Amino acid sequence: MSGPDPLHLPHIDAYFRGWNARDASAVARSFSSEGRFCDVTLQAPVAASALEGAIAPLFAALPDLTIAPDDIIGSAGRYVAEWTLSGSNLGAFLPG
Repeated sequence: MSGPDPLHLPHIDAYFRGWNARDASAVARSFSSEGRFCDVTLQAPVAASALEGAIAPLFAALPDLTIAPDDIIGSAGRYVAEWTLSGSNLGAFLPG
């Protein structure tokens, strides 16, 4: 990882710990009220207030899901994380 150490960025650390605990509520709490989650599996960015419902299906489809930060860049409270997701796909996680 070439960016900041996520352990020294409490909100980013909380984000990764939430994912690895498969706790959608904890992931959502790691965002500010204005935060948005963007992912290629979703049709549009998801507001922090709707995030828990949007990512919960991933935990059902990938019950052993883990994510690990590869790179984190940013400063002054604005960060972007590149990460690797691993897990066993046991079901559909996209709508429809």
